[in-house]
Amino acid sequence: MFLDKPHAKAAQAPAHPRSANKAEYRRPQVIAITSGKGGVGKSSIAVNLGLCLCMRGHSVCILDADTGLANVSLLLGLRPEYSLEHVLSGKHTIEAVIQKGPHGLKLIPGAHGISECVDLDIHQKQHLARELARIEDEFDYLLLDTAAGISETTLSFIGAAHRMLLVLTPEPTSLTDAYSLLRLALRQGDVNCQVLVNMVGDVHEARNVFQRFSGAVEKYLKARVNFLSFIQRDESLRNAVLLQYPVALFPEHDPSHRTFQRMADALENAPPVETPGRRFSQCWLDTRAPDKVPDETETPRDEPDTMPSAESPSPPTPRSEALFSRDDTVTMREHELPLPTRRHGYDEARFGPQEQLADQLRQLGQQGIGLMERLKRLQKAP
Repeated sequence: MFLDKPHAKAAQAPAHPRSANKAEYRRPQVIAITSGKGGVGKSSIAVNLGLCLCMRGHSVCILDADTGLANVSLLLGLRPEYSLEHVLSGKHTIEAVIQKGPHGLKLIPGAHGISECVDLDIHQKQHLARELARIEDEFDYLLLDTAAGISETTLSFIGAAHRMLLVLTPEPTSLTDAYSLLRLALRQGDVNCQVLVNMVGDVHEARNVFQRFSGAVEKYLKARVNFLSFIQRDESLRNAVLLQYPVALFPEHDPSHRTFQRMADALENAPPVETPGRRFSQCWLDTRAPDKVPDETETPRDEPDTMPSAESPSPPTPRSEALFSRDDTVTMREHELPLPTRRHGYDEARFGPQEQLADQLRQLGQQGIGLMERLKRLQKAP
């Protein structure tokens, strides 16, 4: 059965998968989880995907690469004493700031609300690259939770990563901002872009969003993007953020948990990426973000700055068609929020008993669904 697969892999994984011989070290797979628009669920995806990979026996580290407004630690219920701010200032080493989460997941907390850390200068990049070089070979996966948008720091992380996991939602602003981000990322060089469609009602909406975006990319940017997975609108995900308890820690039979196991499965089964001979830290240091305003002497490109508002969808590729063929539509009743006995970072003094808050959130979700159904009936009425 599919859900037995993670435990089988974890049981076979050796306690110390990396050899002491440096010649046998494998470079980690570096994945930049990014988006053009904020609020699309990047950090939640990074946390839950990282946990699912850890459950399969992989060593995973999340770098909260939103160097100005970090929040990954909050989703895990962690209260880090130190962060990237202290690494960049030279007060602490990167080993001292690493936090340990459930199932052995490691986290490098980003700075929060520190203006000096939003766009890193060359000296900060050099220092952080040296720190990362000491630890990156310890992991199978390094997940970069980047800041949304087209900052130079975000573009440099994307340029140095092996894969770009681009998160979209059906909102037009999400699609146009993601298009602009990808357009600039492609100016740095080839990009292995995997698309994840979040906050959709069902598989058909996910298919439509992906085809609209990939059609515009192929037509105007002369590039191809691959479909990785999709996530339905889910009250359990919202509740998990409030409870600071990721859905990947829910029981295996929970639909929210299965969503991220399917995503981890798609990532493991994706075609391998040829990794450069150099470390990620060195590639990142050498990556130069493209100029956002083209030079006057540059040959004009036949590409719009933003994604056209109306694009006819292109036919899906065989791979994306096969992935979309799974009709995993789930109702609210199947997404009952479990009440885990283990409380991971839940602040009961602030929110009250966990069971009481979960009941209130569940009732609000049901009321919202009832209001939507009434609205649909009113719209259909003559």
